Amino acid sequence: MLKNTCSRVLSVVFILTMVITGLPVHAEIEYVTAADGKLYKGGKPFRSIGVDALMVAEYFIVGTPEEKQRSIDIIHFLAEKEVPFMRTWVGNIYATNNMTNYKANTEQYWAGIDEFYDLCEEVGIDVVPTVIWDSLPHNMPWYEQEDITAWFDEGSQTVTELKAFLKDYITRYKPRECILFWEVCNESNLAVLAGKDYYSFLPEYLKNINNLHNIVTYQKSVSMVANEIKKYDPQRLVCPGNGNVRDE
Repeated sequence: MLKNTCSRVLSVVFILTMVITGLPVHAEIEYVTAADGKLYKGGKPFRSIGVDALMVAEYFIVGTPEEKQRSIDIIHFLAEKEVPFMRTWVGNIYATNNMTNYKANTEQYWAGIDEFYDLCEEVGIDVVPTVIWDSLPHNMPWYEQEDITAWFDEGSQTVTELKAFLKDYITRYKPRECILFWEVCNESNLAVLAGKDYYSFLPEYLKNINNLHNIVTYQKSVSMVANEIKKYDPQRLVCPGNGNVRDE
């Protein structure tokens, strides 16, 4: 009896603390886990089919009012159709200068992502966030005006800036219930043509030893980001975001 009373008191104190400090109150998260080649959630086999929603989250950060409203409408539509989750760009996209927004307009940057996750949780749709959209091996060093060898230098701007961003981003959003698991980036393996066994149709000059540097850099960059994500959110799964070459 005393034990149950103490538990209830502690729960109330925790909730009051979260409310007073302004932090979001979340229920206990049921994480997706993997074992023996299968996914599980809540101890039961887990299978789910969602949609690729591309720029939906992005428009909360840098979109026009019309673009943002379209994103809001899409999220409500997906929820109405009972789509369980969406995979979308939420985080760092060099193509739209999000790293610049993150540094120069920090409050606006976080406010946009906060609003996106708030709406997803309100309507009950989960998210697989692609934390970094662009091809990792090339785009991040290019943004920092460094060579791709910067991935192997812990003191480089590429590594330093990215680690700082990941710490801010993952620690801020790991309490979110709607995040199903993390995705590192978008199809970076295709950008470097990694894995010649998977691309046997390619000409020999794209499969020879001269391409090894790109493959090693791809492996280094993706594993570094994945390890940083797991450092701050060890409970969630992290997938690389690899893609397959289409026949056409």
